[in-house]
Amino acid sequence: MSEDKKQSTIGVLRESKRGVEKWLKAEERAVKYEYGIKGEVWSMYGGLVEHYDRGFQDLRVGLGIPSFRDYLLERKKSGRTTNVLDLMGGDASFLRDLKNPRSKDSPPSSVDAGLCVTLVDGREKYLKEMDKRLGIDVLSGDLTSNGTWRKIDEWQRNRGVETFDLIICRGGDGLDTVPEILYPHLFKRIWKRLSRNDGVFLTQLPIAVAERIDQLAQPLKSLPGTKSYIQPRIVYDPNNFYPSVGVIKALDAPEKLI
Repeated sequence: MSEDKKQSTIGVLRESKRGVEKWLKAEERAVKYEYGIKGEVWSMYGGLVEHYDRGFQDLRVGLGIPSFRDYLLERKKSGRTTNVLDLMGGDASFLRDLKNPRSKDSPPSSVDAGLCVTLVDGREKYLKEMDKRLGIDVLSGDLTSNGTWRKIDEWQRNRGVETFDLIICRGGDGLDTVPEILYPHLFKRIWKRLSRNDGVFLTQLPIAVAERIDQLAQPLKSLPGTKSYIQPRIVYDPNNFYPSVGVIKALDAPEKLI
């Protein structure tokens, strides 16, 4: 890497860190001090299973997933693991809805272990107690920080979770805090932690990168393999407010991204 490019990269990362710090302070202030906002800070992120299903609808259909709940139920019925990682997941409402169906007619829980990574943990006491009973954990951290990924690894070791079967990121405007230069790096981190037994990874990307989504998703598209099933299936969702990318990691998929 040339010195000029290196300095440019460092500048981008520093600017990103400043943006994350500003966002972090705003959310902490909202959680701690602003009347009427605590517990609702992430209403534009997070959400119930139906919100995730709708947000990734075309992507799911392209990947052959009828719904996230059904996908996990089918894995459970076939004796496979169902470990879920929700990145930028707000107050863990997606995992809570999966683990704690809202009606007696809803399918039973199909999640073995669930981890939500969010910038600030603003859950009320009753939600923390509920999540503890349900086996849901929330980790506060910035996805651009190495320390956050070390915390994820530590959580996996403590819970005996080798890999995740569903990794999802529905981060909304929070995605703007992640610089494009880090996408390949983050994709590699996620790929390493994704199950090779048909593990699914879906993520939104910022609106600003919609025209360059092919280029940005290249690390996920250029995997070696002679069978089409080995190649992760990439589908773009033109009807979603945010451009999205989805991958299914097959048993014979390479362990590392290029």
